[in-house]
Amino acid sequence: MNVGASDQHKKYDDSVPSFLHNRPKTVVQHCMHRWIDSENSTLDDIDQVSSLQFLVKSFNEVNKTLCYEVFLENESGMPSCQCMDWMNKHLPCKLLMTGFRQFPNSWNLIPVIYRDNPYICLDVESFPLDSAEDTSGFDDDNISEVHISSIEGEEYRIESLPIPPRQRIKH
Repeated sequence: MNVGASDQHKKYDDSVPSFLHNRPKTVVQHCMHRWIDSENSTLDDIDQVSSLQFLVKSFNEVNKTLCYEVFLENESGMPSCQCMDWMNKHLPCKLLMTGFRQFPNSWNLIPVIYRDNPYICLDVESFPLDSAEDTSGFDDDNISEVHISSIEGEEYRIESLPIPPRQRIKH
């Protein structure tokens, strides 16, 4: 399922920001809703307190004076926001998206431990190969045993379970 969300499998629509590429479909959908909601934001809606902190005006028509504190990296080394969306899901909210929209490089200021977290990022390097050219270095797709050498040089032989054959993605 995640293979289908990778840029190896499909081309992303130009409206999807590059920082959302190679992420699980549910994360992209969540973020795109907030990205679209932040579309009408302007620099007047956000004050940059520091390179890692913003004050973002509420999008709520009833209370336009309310501001939320948004951190790209807080004292715990993680992004955060005071809004309920962030507190409930810990995924980028509309207010974070406003920061990303108004300060395009700000996504790269989010700590790598969050940005590349396996829950919100696809490990495209582990996906199965999908073309004949990619398998040219492999002579035997039916390996039945594996030899593992330890650091001391002892060799262990594992024969109980065969390694499953490689599978190719069908387009």
